[in-house]
Amino acid sequence: MLTFNESFKTSIIMRFIKLLFSVLIVLFVSSSASFAQDDEESTGEYSSKRPYHITLKDGSSYTGFIVKDDARELLVKTTTIGDIYIRKSDIAKIVEVDDLKKMKQGKYFGDEIYFTRYFFTPTAYSLPKGEANAYMPYAFVGGHGQFGITDNFDLGVGTTWWGNPLVVTLKASFDISKNLTGAIGAIGLTQTYRRFSTSYFGGGGVFGVVTTGEPSQNASLGGGYAIFTNDGLTNSTYYATGGAYKRLRPQLAVAVEGFYFPELNMYLALPGIRYFRKRKEGEMIDIGFMLTGFNFRGTVNYGGGLPYFSYIITL
Repeated sequence: MLTFNESFKTSIIMRFIKLLFSVLIVLFVSSSASFAQDDEESTGEYSSKRPYHITLKDGSSYTGFIVKDDARELLVKTTTIGDIYIRKSDIAKIVEVDDLKKMKQGKYFGDEIYFTRYFFTPTAYSLPKGEANAYMPYAFVGGHGQFGITDNFDLGVGTTWWGNPLVVTLKASFDISKNLTGAIGAIGLTQTYRRFSTSYFGGGGVFGVVTTGEPSQNASLGGGYAIFTNDGLTNSTYYATGGAYKRLRPQLAVAVEGFYFPELNMYLALPGIRYFRKRKEGEMIDIGFMLTGFNFRGTVNYGGGLPYFSYIITL
């Protein structure tokens, strides 16, 4: 039986996790606004027929068409929030989106170099052909490499430093609309050798996810089905996922993700930050805190918290 303090703590944690999913859904819906190119020609130095990526001095950014340009401000039809006025004094940089290396799957990725997942939760973006990255959760446990096979299909392979178990992931992305990307994928896990036990463990599953926004500011909703076996017992469950990401500064971004397993009555939330090393391009560090909660036979239990960190590098 839970004490008063434990019950109070559990109630706060469970409310936080449920609130997280509510916020993720709101972010997802609010950032799904589509946009269309305006036929009006700009009166200044920018053409309304070409998209631009605008970075502000506070680190935020927008991609869209400049439909009006005067001495003090720009009117921009953005990809995420519709028409906005931006003061020229707030602008740090304007880049015409004609660099194909920064356009992936029809979207402007700019300086975003790790955009296929939040922490554990995948986005709908895939790595372009020939690109690769690696991330190492807890650094000392192992690593996972991800490789772009085509512009819309990537392969991931991961394991511990001692080679057991082995994880393989597949993901295929596709455009749903100008501001919405979808992906379907599969994951498999298998024991590579039996050292301390004669029983086999492994599993796999399929998932789908949709992402709205742009790589520097987006939200995702998804779900899947997983089946796993251990000690001769097989279990399966459906699950729902959500995540959101925003680049705040050139060297700093925030992200949050959550999982819900309805058949297990289990919740998981992971808020955190991503730090981009200034002196080492393509090298990042994630730091967060994982919270868990679940219902067991009608009793709400707080599963505890666990610090999270990982090291990420582009290959």
